[in-house]
Amino acid sequence: MHFEDYFARTFQSVKEINNVKPLKTVILTGSSSQACLGDLCTTRPGATPPSSSSHSQPDFAKGDMQLSRSQIDEIVASALLQQSKDTVALRDFALGARHLPELTTACPSSLSARQQYFIRLASRLSSFNLESLIGKVPSMALTDKVGENFCWEFPGSYGHLGIVLKERISVHQVSIDHLPRELGSDTGIRQAPRKVILWGKVQGEHNVALAQLYRQRLGSYRTGHIPLKPRGLQGGSDLYVPLVEFEYKLGGSSKPHIQTSSVPPYLRTLNMDFEIVVLEILSNYGAPSTCLHRVRVHGSPVKSLAVYSHVNRQSRQ
Repeated sequence: MHFEDYFARTFQSVKEINNVKPLKTVILTGSSSQACLGDLCTTRPGATPPSSSSHSQPDFAKGDMQLSRSQIDEIVASALLQQSKDTVALRDFALGARHLPELTTACPSSLSARQQYFIRLASRLSSFNLESLIGKVPSMALTDKVGENFCWEFPGSYGHLGIVLKERISVHQVSIDHLPRELGSDTGIRQAPRKVILWGKVQGEHNVALAQLYRQRLGSYRTGHIPLKPRGLQGGSDLYVPLVEFEYKLGGSSKPHIQTSSVPPYLRTLNMDFEIVVLEILSNYGAPSTCLHRVRVHGSPVKSLAVYSHVNRQSRQ
């Protein structure tokens, strides 16, 4: 294989795996003694390298970089490694968390309540997640498994999932994962959540006072009715605040299968912290049931916030 063919095929494989448009163009000419990837050029084996200036080091500003085949392989391997990493790159405080049945939509199961109880008990006492034996249960949306059968499925298009986070945090973002279109059936894709709201359950006097201030700020940014809590949790005296409202969008390759939305700035500045959140799913894409493959909750732990506040107080004194 000619060197320029090897270079072109190698770069093409990276393009296909990354599924993105290249920032630079590969320039390969039969008459030239060099093959270039954007500003990076390499001398064809057996060819005479172009004349260089008096210094022996390559001039990176001018793109005068000599690459061997092993260096190209290293660049490709690095690109593949980067692509294989989690593209969200944010800590997920819902991963491996516990769901709250009393704040979660009840789903029918072929197992009796007694059988479900013992399976959940065995799951908590062991290092294995045995709840999948019950079916597509809520805890499956709090794992990092990928596949059409790994989701929390509930009938219809409305449901809510109560989550006890791994730590008390100030919530910054929420991410929703669904199957990539290439991996799911048409029905499986249409089971994706569409409009969702992430709610924070307000606990503690300090947070209650901040929640009242938040509602005042929210009223100045929005018009119309401001909901007090998830539609399916209207009973009781618990106080909730809507942290993030967004729409998960299907769009084939034009939309990523993991989509992240941020808490608005007027809420972030309050530094409220939450241990319990509720993901409310308002609609899907027309399927008779909905599958939530994964929900991620991102933010800053309370300990970090306490240190930050202490440093700020010290700096103001």
